[in-house]
Amino acid sequence: MLSILAVLALTTAPLPVPFAGPRWTLAGLTPDGGRLRVPGTRMARPAFTVHGGRLTGTTGCSPLRARVAISGNSVRIWNVQAGTGDFCPDHALALREDFTTLLERVTRVEWRGSTLILHAGTGRLEFTSGARP
Repeated sequence: MLSILAVLALTTAPLPVPFAGPRWTLAGLTPDGGRLRVPGTRMARPAFTVHGGRLTGTTGCSPLRARVAISGNSVRIWNVQAGTGDFCPDHALALREDFTTLLERVTRVEWRGSTLILHAGTGRLEFTSGARP
């Protein structure tokens, strides 16, 4: 019996980092059929937290709010509100637009270590977790 428990302990994968709770900061995004794009070091990166079915954060240059529902690896994000973009510098507008467009189309969540990947058709968003806001 003890040897069976030892084998189970070695083969059981660790639980993924929870989606709700940590602050998730964009590491990169892949628009539909495109290449991975990583925001420049001088750009403010989009980031969010999830609590009680609500996603709040920033697009990097405007406030971000949305509703979110998670069931297993399925996720739905809707009612995305990202402000007007009036305070976004020109170089940040394309990132903001791609980020919000992909966010509205997310259907699946995946973890790779401490990286959160949100899949949106053939596009995806990759995040790393950091301190709570």
